[in-house]
Amino acid sequence: EERNGCLYWQVLLSKTVEDEKLGFAALSGKLDFQRRSAGSIPGPDVLIVSQVAAAGGLLAKWNDENPHAQVLPQDMICNVNGNLTVEGMQEELSKRRILMRVVRYPAEFRVTLKRWGNVGRDC
Repeated sequence: EERNGCLYWQVLLSKTVEDEKLGFAALSGKLDFQRRSAGSIPGPDVLIVSQVAAAGGLLAKWNDENPHAQVLPQDMICNVNGNLTVEGMQEELSKRRILMRVVRYPAEFRVTLKRWGNVGRDC
């Protein structure tokens, strides 16, 4: 599904054995954003995919079987098994059945700036 230029899709990963690898690394979007903003702005509750294994993990298998819905580095996970917080999503990634909602922002977007009246002229 596409909304406001962003692509959203669901990914289902199912472990057949307890210690099966997911095959990706993700970092907290909340902590990353807070670090970049010197802690002045709260970050979003997302997991940012930082790496995807080329082979040997459940996500690589998903990507091979679903070329139209591949998960790539910099994609964001915004929901895991109904959990919407970073902490909840991280906990859910250890479960056997993992249903993730993934979002990909556009590579480019336009911003229109308009000046209103005399704002800033005295600076």
